[in-house]
Amino acid sequence: MGRQSMPVRHNSRNWLRRSLYGLLIVFLAVLIAAVCIFSVVNANGLQTAVDRRTKAYVSDVTFQMAQNIDAQLANVMQTLEMLTDSLVRIDGAEHRMDFLKQRAQMLGFTQLVLCDVEGEGICTDASTHNFSGLPGFEASAAGERGVSFLENQRILYTVPIVYEGSIFGVLAGERDKANMQALIATDGFDGNSVSCIIDRDSNVVISPTNLDFSSPWTTCLSQTRIRSWPLP
Repeated sequence: MGRQSMPVRHNSRNWLRRSLYGLLIVFLAVLIAAVCIFSVVNANGLQTAVDRRTKAYVSDVTFQMAQNIDAQLANVMQTLEMLTDSLVRIDGAEHRMDFLKQRAQMLGFTQLVLCDVEGEGICTDASTHNFSGLPGFEASAAGERGVSFLENQRILYTVPIVYEGSIFGVLAGERDKANMQALIATDGFDGNSVSCIIDRDSNVVISPTNLDFSSPWTTCLSQTRIRSWPLP
């Protein structure tokens, strides 16, 4: 009887051993699966955090770039207004035009234009044009700053010429496409950025310069909504 019980105990130990091995394998499989799932979730969370920080960085940089461009555009108007302060102290139309010819290229304008209140203007290139009807001119004839968008991506900035409380003319400064592109050019993102000007209807007024994007920022910029400040 004692000898017959030995195989039974041996088989029981084998079965118990196999059961423990099976439970260990199942436990290891569950552990590995849990580690994999945790790694995937953690990686996704890390990627989301990186994307969020990258977009925040891009937004901050583009905001600063837009502020700088806005300051440049405002400086154009201030320059014209300073010119009008000098013009009212100069006697004679010929002397005024000589003064503007000397200042045009120096101040970054393609040309300057001296207009009367009816819109008849004399340009520093000796040509004459009538600017009445342009929204920018009409605004300046009424005493306000004005901006008009011309053909071939040219912009005409206008300010009133005021003397002793009365408007007796309008000073206009024209900037062509290349001139405007140089004015709004930025060196953000290590030079891998472009700027353009749009109106309130999202029409491109000044297109960006050609630039070959070869940096990793390309994907980031294409997927990030950038703030924009259109001209009035």
